[in-house]
Amino acid sequence: MPRVKDIAFRSGQIIEDFYTPAFDSAFTSTAQHLKKMGYSGVEIDPPWQWTEENGLPKVKNLFDDNPNYPSDAKLIEEIKAYKQAGLKVTLGPQLCCTQLNTENRSADWWNQYFAETTDFLVHFAKLAESSDVDSLHYAVGSWEAQHASRWRQVFQTIKQHFSGEVGQMVWNSGSTPGFIIPDENTITWGEVLDYFYIAIDTPISTKDEPTDDELKAGADTMLDGAKKLYDKYQKPVFVRTTYFKVKQTWRGNSFYNIASVPWYGSEEKELANSQYQFGSHDQARVVNAFWRSIAERSWVIGYAQFGYSHWENPLAPDLSVRGQPAEDLWRKWNAVVNQNR
Repeated sequence: MPRVKDIAFRSGQIIEDFYTPAFDSAFTSTAQHLKKMGYSGVEIDPPWQWTEENGLPKVKNLFDDNPNYPSDAKLIEEIKAYKQAGLKVTLGPQLCCTQLNTENRSADWWNQYFAETTDFLVHFAKLAESSDVDSLHYAVGSWEAQHASRWRQVFQTIKQHFSGEVGQMVWNSGSTPGFIIPDENTITWGEVLDYFYIAIDTPISTKDEPTDDELKAGADTMLDGAKKLYDKYQKPVFVRTTYFKVKQTWRGNSFYNIASVPWYGSEEKELANSQYQFGSHDQARVVNAFWRSIAERSWVIGYAQFGYSHWENPLAPDLSVRGQPAEDLWRKWNAVVNQNR
């Protein structure tokens, strides 16, 4: 699968974006499993939180109240496990999941907001540089994108501390395939980035039983919407999907809410009493649709699914493809990619 600028295709998985001490013993085994499946990389999305002090925004690692990595050392421990297995590592630090009221804020408030955001990202840029991370990206919300000059400066500052690739995450917009947010007209600082990163959970079909070609057509429409970023800036795009192991998962965010699907650890009755049914084969069909679409689009340089777990949960309807039909299919696509390197 030749890519633009002869970039090697990046097939990976995005580790579940929280931490619990139970994961510690699974860092190495997860890394070895990923390597065995033929993946080339992995992504970790460490969360910190917004809070306020004296009426001004403040970023903190509130690990006592949130499932954060409790220290830089613990995050680096997991990074090293993947690097030692021969995998490339991407960091996607995130400010989650507390909300700030941004209405009618003063200039001082906004100055502090961007100072805190910059310090947060510089912290992870330095951590990434010291631990041999390969790339780093950050998500800019549509409401934040109006501050174009500030975001240009933020990403330029990251690059002063990190020698790897720096990207920006965007999302599909709502439940209509083909639209992104922020869009190519809102983002005016793309020239300072190395890549874009699109997070997708849009419906690629609303039918009960679409054909494989119909699913691919839906994926085509979504990716062609993201191509507008490439057309404007000539920067490649990495694709992330977020589709659960539930029947008709191709309906995406028009059908499920990420907070309502029972996760592993839930009682079986929660699934039985919900609107969802376990459907690992439907997840695999969606993954295959995106692979087929990506294969035809050389400006897409990588693909990963969000929510990869540190162990197999064979009957959980969560996001992880580990040990599921989707991973077996992914392994076969990895073989094709690796054969053509």
